[in-house]
Amino acid sequence: SHGYRPVSRQYPENCVGWYRKRFTVSQDEIGTRFYLKFDGVFRSSMVWVNGVYAGLNESGYSEFGYDITEMLNYGGENLITLRADTSHVEGWFYEGAGIYRHVWLIKTSPIYISHDGGIFVKPVLHDDTAVVDVNVSVVSKFAQDKNYSLKMTLSDGEKAVAYRTIDTFIKGYGENTVSFSMIIKNPLLWSLENPFLYKCTAEIIVDNIVLDRVEINTGIRSILFDAEKGFFLNGKPTKLKGVCCHQDHAGVGSAVPDALNEYRIKLLKEMGVNAYRCSHNPPTPELLDVCDRFGIMVMDENRLLTTGSYGVSQLETLVKRDRNHPCVILWSVGNEEGSVQGNQIGYNIACELKRRIYALDDSRPVCYAGNNGGQYYGTNAAVDVRGWNYMNNGGGIGEMDKYHEAHPNQPLIGSEEASTVGTRGIYKEDAEKGYVSAYGERFPGWGCSPEAWWKNFDEREYLAGSFVWTGFDYRGEPTPYSWPNINSHFGIMDMCGFPKDIYYYYKAWWTDEDVLHIFPHWNLEAADGEIVRVKCFSNCDEIELYVNGESMGKKSMEKNMFVDFEVPYHAGNLKAVGTRNGHEVTTIINTAGEAEKIRLESCTCKDKFHNVTVISVSSEDKDGNFVPCASNLIKFSVSGTEAKIIGVGNGDPSCHEKDICAEGEWERSLFSGLCSVIVQHDSDFVLTAQSDNLISASIEVSAK
Repeated sequence: SHGYRPVSRQYPENCVGWYRKRFTVSQDEIGTRFYLKFDGVFRSSMVWVNGVYAGLNESGYSEFGYDITEMLNYGGENLITLRADTSHVEGWFYEGAGIYRHVWLIKTSPIYISHDGGIFVKPVLHDDTAVVDVNVSVVSKFAQDKNYSLKMTLSDGEKAVAYRTIDTFIKGYGENTVSFSMIIKNPLLWSLENPFLYKCTAEIIVDNIVLDRVEINTGIRSILFDAEKGFFLNGKPTKLKGVCCHQDHAGVGSAVPDALNEYRIKLLKEMGVNAYRCSHNPPTPELLDVCDRFGIMVMDENRLLTTGSYGVSQLETLVKRDRNHPCVILWSVGNEEGSVQGNQIGYNIACELKRRIYALDDSRPVCYAGNNGGQYYGTNAAVDVRGWNYMNNGGGIGEMDKYHEAHPNQPLIGSEEASTVGTRGIYKEDAEKGYVSAYGERFPGWGCSPEAWWKNFDEREYLAGSFVWTGFDYRGEPTPYSWPNINSHFGIMDMCGFPKDIYYYYKAWWTDEDVLHIFPHWNLEAADGEIVRVKCFSNCDEIELYVNGESMGKKSMEKNMFVDFEVPYHAGNLKAVGTRNGHEVTTIINTAGEAEKIRLESCTCKDKFHNVTVISVSSEDKDGNFVPCASNLIKFSVSGTEAKIIGVGNGDPSCHEKDICAEGEWERSLFSGLCSVIVQHDSDFVLTAQSDNLISASIEVSAK
């Protein structure tokens, strides 16, 4: 009932996938080192190079790699073979299958900066000065000892602001770590408003020749979790307005292109989100790059609470990989490990994992996401910052207050909150189809409505903030309904990124923008004159509601709350007029007629490989009104020399239409009036959308 299924399900023959990659290596490259790195393969992957077994990696979320230099055929063809097996799971949600993140072939000289988190740049802010501690791990595959110089340069994008050259040596087939510090006066800080990044360049120089060069970005900022005052970024009190997210998206599953991750972060940022929890596993590294650039703080989460050697290696890989990202403000050692989180075993494990983290990075606190309410004994007692999953676990906000009083020296955050369920555009329960009303007032026993948690958290200075479950719907874990549901209802946005109504509650109280959102839509299946409830999410001081020009009354808005009206339903026009800080804000919803034409809107993001454009598809009546109940089947075609559709979706949790179609057969039905199509492209393209009985539409998108 919770989507807990290996990919193989009842079909074990589907649980194993094989990949093969052929490539040539020149005879001239003898002496070059070759390293094969995988950012993520789900899961239990075995790798061979030219029939030689390279290794096994169990986790589907952790990066791994192999030095394949001695396995290669120089001057001829080479074959990499990978076997992925999904017969076992790591989470209890849809996790994908196979190679779903990048694969890299890294070529270096015989002396190089380690591939295993070889650079750690740790800026520490002291008033108007940053002391930047640097550790660089160097590996040599030369047989003889070598003298070399390590040059590190920090640049603000225009000029070098600090540099240092260290002359040292390394033994043959040896490894060493070079450590030093640099000073930056009056540094530009990484903040939510201006997430400034410095470029760090490390070079290994032998006999005046640069043999290896690695660039990373870092940011200078201070973070502080205070048990009484909450969280501070650069000395400024900052409430965490966060979301938890899994890593899949409509149309592409878990294989999310880098640019689509940027699209998702943009949507969250527009809502007012300033923090992101990687639930419940290491993210793709490019997601953290986006959070660095957009000023989104991150709770970076380990998958399993274990001190087994393999589990510890996964944690250490996570920390070494991600410790240069200024966006990362918390390490989480795990989530809801119910069998051990409340006993001595959980305490012992968490203490050891915290020790392992500090050995690699002592600049961030350690957290654990526990769903055991006011219990302190166990894992919660071991961590720096107490993560509390759900205010209502253990007796509500009063229990959190009691916990704080009993443990006044431990900072506290909501590592998971709300779990409000709803289906976009649906305003009546429909158990047969598995739809939940979008009024934002239904939740499982552990959850609550948006205003129930946020109002309480916002009023308590000691609470650093929280992460809502979840930013987007995701595959698996359908709640409260199971089949035909195939994804959750927890998202503030659906799987396509289309906002549900509760999106506007958060936008109203998490941003400084004028927000006046009224719902439901005004094409209801209701009798004329039937009393219906109109709900308003807004940050206006006062709101007056009109039906066809007749006032239904005026109400004042309490901070962090909403207002609602009981009004007679008459097709035509629903209007809200609000006042905020002395100016007027107006929102109008018209009853739409029959769908007549298709409307297309696009948003393009770019990564280092491709452009990705998400095109939102809707229908309009003859007057240009959005048709909220439209369910037309839309067919898509794309023209462009280097453009292809990679997925479609509509946010319907019970839709079983194909996310990926055969070439020339792309199609998707509108759900509550909307669907989306994702195009990956390196050229300009034109997307055309057609449907029976609707006027077709085309949109031209530039690769520039």
